[in-house]
Amino acid sequence: MQRSTYLLALIVGGLVQALEQEDRCTLLEHFTKLREDVDPEAKNMLLLKYSLDLEKLAGDWLANCTLQFPFGQPGFYDVGYLLIPGIKSQPITFDLLTKLGFDKRDCRYETTEWKQECMAYKRVIWAKTGEVGCALGECKWGQDSDSFLVCFYKPADPLPEGSPYEAGSSCTACPHGMGCFRKQCADLSSLASETCNRTPPKQTPKTTSSSKRLSASSVLTAAELVSISAASISMTTMHI
Repeated sequence: MQRSTYLLALIVGGLVQALEQEDRCTLLEHFTKLREDVDPEAKNMLLLKYSLDLEKLAGDWLANCTLQFPFGQPGFYDVGYLLIPGIKSQPITFDLLTKLGFDKRDCRYETTEWKQECMAYKRVIWAKTGEVGCALGECKWGQDSDSFLVCFYKPADPLPEGSPYEAGSSCTACPHGMGCFRKQCADLSSLASETCNRTPPKQTPKTTSSSKRLSASSVLTAAELVSISAASISMTTMHI
């Protein structure tokens, strides 16, 4: 399948690529697995849906190459984000995502205050978030450049505080009318019409398939998230 690249905007050298549907599905499955595997289990974890509107919003923001998140601005009020440097091209693969260095064992649910390096993982497993959309692009500042994958989440608290979800048996505190799919609250009637197939391989109880198993190591530490090779860009106000 031939891949296309298009210019959403060219400001300070920003070039954003159009994601292919397979890339959207890879990302969605990746985040679904991370939310499915939280420990302890979550009573109220929503199943994420992929949003083309959020993908466009993320692409437009990335194309500006300011990398300053517009907290509280129109269109961004209840949006959270992850900015992942170093992903240069498509297709986006599971192996590529799992090389980004993060260990969720360092991020304990029972801890009263989450460490800064856990904020990225906390954003991914924020229970009330229901949509995600991502964009891939490259920014150039004079002789410097870097590539990025950015994902926008909604609804989300840009500066998450407190526990990301309610601990307890899966799906025991779902919104009215929702069922349970992969330990997450979902509108079961809409799953059949989804473009991405998120039904995991059949497996025996209490065993896991080695096929395409995802790891929480795909989420960057806070230090990596703000380590951007552009001396002219100030990241002091950037939060996850």
